[in-house]
Amino acid sequence: MLVFNGTHFLQIIEGSEKAIEDLVDRLRKDSRHSGFEIRDKRKIERRSFPDWRMELVQVNPSFFEARDAIAERLPETVPEAIRARLLRMTELISTIEFPS
Repeated sequence: MLVFNGTHFLQIIEGSEKAIEDLVDRLRKDSRHSGFEIRDKRKIERRSFPDWRMELVQVNPSFFEARDAIAERLPETVPEAIRARLLRMTELISTIEFPS
């Protein structure tokens, strides 16, 4: 899952350790990617996105709108810990605008 809010990207990647290492290496070498960080790295027993190819989810920079858009798109197979981490990371790249 690739989330883009107009200024920042947030991505969840699943796959073999080798495939992910190769991807990370390519991303770090690509001049279009700046500020590249890995915020969470964990081994999983089964995939949360088993039937997905990389899907772009474009969201509003406002956290509350972004949170709702992402929550709608997440498969039910995503464990609560991953869901919470994704929403927390979305908050960190978002503008907090409280609804009136």
